[in-house]
Amino acid sequence: MTIANDSHSAEGVYISVAHVAEIARPLFVGKKAGDKFTCDVSVAFENETDRASMLKVDKAKLAELDPVFTFTVVNVKTFKAAESNQETWNQMFGEGAVTSEEQFMEKVVERIRANHTQEANYRFAADVRKYFVDKANIELPEAFLKRWLVYANDGKYTAEKVEKEFPGFVEDFKWQLTRGYLMQKLGLKVEKADIEQAAESYVAYQYATPATSWRTRTRCAGSRSRSRTTRPSAPCARRSTSRPRRFPRKSSAP
Repeated sequence: MTIANDSHSAEGVYISVAHVAEIARPLFVGKKAGDKFTCDVSVAFENETDRASMLKVDKAKLAELDPVFTFTVVNVKTFKAAESNQETWNQMFGEGAVTSEEQFMEKVVERIRANHTQEANYRFAADVRKYFVDKANIELPEAFLKRWLVYANDGKYTAEKVEKEFPGFVEDFKWQLTRGYLMQKLGLKVEKADIEQAAESYVAYQYATPATSWRTRTRCAGSRSRSRTTRPSAPCARRSTSRPRRFPRKSSAP
């Protein structure tokens, strides 16, 4: 779909009728390729973030635009529920893995249970992390760290950007210090088998596939977004990992 008026235009826009406000939905229902109609986007799409994304503009610029646009339908897609048959089962679980309705329901239950296990593990890890960080009660020289982050990143991040992202950085940094201390004190080490198991669980969770197939799919996982079990670190502290940068070798102090 294309959207245009005298002040702005956007092409390649996909709109789900389910996301259109009920008062404007009749304008979109029943349309076919080539149809044109006029619509006030501020009425049809009440959420400003969604509206800005649809129009492909910054949210701050929405007020500058005339909200009445001409919509031109390029194509229409209708989603139809798949039938519960062998073809569908093969697409979902692999060739011949499911051959009956009973097996299908067992696989569905297995996937739901696996999802809940992942969520339970995430909750447990978050609670354990919070407990130990709070117990450690580490005091950091925050004013110094803010100056260091600006200095160490060679101007890549402004003081304002660091200030905005700093709470996330502090949270991650405190956990890194606490975790490192605990691992050293308890003699804990990450072995190759641990990495393989984590990769197996990650891929099985992301793709909802049998865990034994992870070796053939791990390369693809790198292009996917982070698992929700991993909290991204603050951008100002990010390089190839979430660990903060070492002090740069410069002659002057920040």
